[in-house]
Amino acid sequence: MRVAREQTDPCTFALEIEVDADTVNRAFDRAYREFARATTVPGFRPGKAPRAILERYVNQDMLRDRARELAAGQAYREALRQENITPYGEPEIDLPDIAEGQPWKFRAVVPTPPVVELGDYSDLRVERPVHPVTEDDVDAQLEELRAEHARLVAVSGRGVAPGDAIIAETAVAPVDEELPEPRRTLIHMGRNVPGFDEAVLGQMPEEERTFELDYPEDYQDPRLAGKRVRLRVRLAAINQRVLPEVTDEWVRATTPYQTVADLRDALRERLERSYADMSDRVAEVRIVSELIRRSTLKYPAAMVRAEMQAEFAELAEELERRGTTYEQYLASRGITEEQHHEELARTAVDRVEATLVLRELARREGVTVSERDVDAELDAMARDSGLDAEALDRLRHNPARRRRIADLLIRRKLRELLFRIATIADVPAPAA
Repeated sequence: MRVAREQTDPCTFALEIEVDADTVNRAFDRAYREFARATTVPGFRPGKAPRAILERYVNQDMLRDRARELAAGQAYREALRQENITPYGEPEIDLPDIAEGQPWKFRAVVPTPPVVELGDYSDLRVERPVHPVTEDDVDAQLEELRAEHARLVAVSGRGVAPGDAIIAETAVAPVDEELPEPRRTLIHMGRNVPGFDEAVLGQMPEEERTFELDYPEDYQDPRLAGKRVRLRVRLAAINQRVLPEVTDEWVRATTPYQTVADLRDALRERLERSYADMSDRVAEVRIVSELIRRSTLKYPAAMVRAEMQAEFAELAEELERRGTTYEQYLASRGITEEQHHEELARTAVDRVEATLVLRELARREGVTVSERDVDAELDAMARDSGLDAEALDRLRHNPARRRRIADLLIRRKLRELLFRIATIADVPAPAA
């Protein structure tokens, strides 16, 4: 066997492996024996038919595929030993056609373990943006709460106005199709496709209007997305959204608090926790970025590709849950597929490099999570959520759940470590 070796990046080798005809023949012989055991040949027990007869009953394409797999698997393992290469994950193997009695070449791209030389982190300094909570912030939260408890009150004697919730018989279709039977719909003004609100402003009950609109590319219904659409709207009723008055009585009836002052204090505390968490996340990202800048990282390109594939798979699942196509997603962001691919690549590099430096930092600083730590976290979760003993026992014996909790605890300990080793200066956050 001959091996030609090329280092394509610091942690990747491309191997061109040539196997001799005898090795190819042995792979075919083994493939025939495997197929013989699973193939029925009249007049012979399984695995006992002569090869000359068996050949007439075996799918030759499938046989060659299996012989190719067998020859490549053995040759790849031998090539790794011969070249003293320790692989990091699965290789990318290109397997050309194979012919019995002929030498055969194939190519394997082999990732090798990443190399991390952690930089000096004894004097890390970053700034943490601080967001003070203002009374306007509290007022905005209170208005959102009022909106959640708004009542719809029927009105008469006027047409549709901004902020109304209307009940209408609507029929919608692309302009080159017939309108379907109308459907009764509750429509909130201010939450519709561009142009709809303007088209129905002032419309009176029992009045019917027909108009056309250009629907956006990212509209959730692919039948209408990006098309010129005709709408027929017959108004049935107009409802005005009435917000509740903020009083102690309303607070007691709709929240766990007793007075408006108590509610405002609770909203302020929630905002302070949220703003502090955002500030800490920014500081954490800056610490990791500075640690990456000071370190020397070498890793196979396959790690970045795997991260990109994982991120795209997560996006695909999310789009499927939302009933949105990938094309609509791109249109909603105003980017091309190529631009999205470049964005995925940048994000993947950031995530790979962050993972590598944090993993090395954890190793160097002895950050670990024990089974006792996982059990303690499970106990705390059970207390907080009111789990009974049986449910807690199921969690304790769920390997996947234990791994997720261990990952969570490692991240928590690493964040605590990062905040201990870095000097963090609080600065006012820039105005939005």
